[in-house]
Amino acid sequence: MNINLVKEKERYNKKQKEYEYLKLYTDIIENLLENMRNFKHDLSNIMLSLKGFIDNKDIEGLEEYYYKEIVTEKKKLDNRSIYLLKHVKNQSLKGLLIAKFNVCMELGLKINVEIFQDIKELLISTVDVCRIIGIMLDNVIEAAKHSTEKKVFFGIYNEENNISIIIGNSFSAKLNLEKIFKRGYSNKGGDRGLGLSIVKDIIDKKYNNVLLNTSMEYNLFIQEIIILSR
Repeated sequence: MNINLVKEKERYNKKQKEYEYLKLYTDIIENLLENMRNFKHDLSNIMLSLKGFIDNKDIEGLEEYYYKEIVTEKKKLDNRSIYLLKHVKNQSLKGLLIAKFNVCMELGLKINVEIFQDIKELLISTVDVCRIIGIMLDNVIEAAKHSTEKKVFFGIYNEENNISIIIGNSFSAKLNLEKIFKRGYSNKGGDRGLGLSIVKDIIDKKYNNVLLNTSMEYNLFIQEIIILSR
């Protein structure tokens, strides 16, 4: 094979990989900035609402408003879910999870997170793990917001250096587990069935150390990604 052609192909592959990383980081930063803008906007409105009570020297009204409205909002912002992300040492994945968990909170979903050990090395590329988790969480959020219970579960566990990522959600209509990874399948119609087929393609074509299990337990649709230490 022509040496120049080989070198050119290597340069192209390198540029393609750099582009994928850049797009991933850009998407994460845009999500974080949007959440920050929303927070600043909400804070400004809160301060203006307090001013009315202060100007009118309405201390009782201010006290009631503070405990009923401000403290409740603060609890949402200080959510334990965000705190547990300190264990995720991959900064790109952490940024993605922060953005997605913020969406859950904004939609009023009940999110339960379990990450109790430091998660350092993932034997899968950063771009791919963020694509996979991003697609799955988008599906989870979409399904949970239309369900009665509005529950989302996310957990990462390190067992003998094998990483297990479990994502679950409540649902309004049962899925056919034999068809969910087929392109175009969806119980909602439209193009929502494309996501999980992309996830399966990434895993099947690129990783023999990654397993994907799906099940329905305790009224939750559960997906488990197991990244083996080889």
